[in-house]
Amino acid sequence: MISGQLRLAGFEPDDGIRQTLGLAEEAGEFVGAYRRWTNRARRRGTEQEVQAEFADVVITSHVTAAELGHKLNVPWVSVMYRVEPADAWIHVLDVFANVNHFVTERADGVAGAWALELVVQSAYHAAAVLGWDAPALIEAKLEKIFTRGWREPVLEGETRG
Repeated sequence: MISGQLRLAGFEPDDGIRQTLGLAEEAGEFVGAYRRWTNRARRRGTEQEVQAEFADVVITSHVTAAELGHKLNVPWVSVMYRVEPADAWIHVLDVFANVNHFVTERADGVAGAWALELVVQSAYHAAAVLGWDAPALIEAKLEKIFTRGWREPVLEGETRG
């Protein structure tokens, strides 16, 4: 669905490079939002900002998989414990590390769906550790994406790369 909207907005398929870069960006934004929320940055942030960035990581992982011709099969895995946000940093960094692993594998031309599945699994795990309802957060973000509109359509013959 999102891939189709990208085409309508004038984005041509690019072998997943755009999406790979986007996923790396989203992972960094997730870590940055977490830092702000846990008072480890110069400015403060909210839990809602961290949750929105979490959803961006998961959604971007799925769009990246679609752009690369993969279908992710990531079941929801429940975690039986919750830790305080200040102690959950290692789980947040695990998401970042798995995105880094995917990006490295993509650069070497060997990344498959399994690498993106690992990203999504680690994101779900971080959400569970933080006590979040991951599916609800993702659904809310998708609703926002699909109701706010897309970029202006490109002119005939013009493309975005």
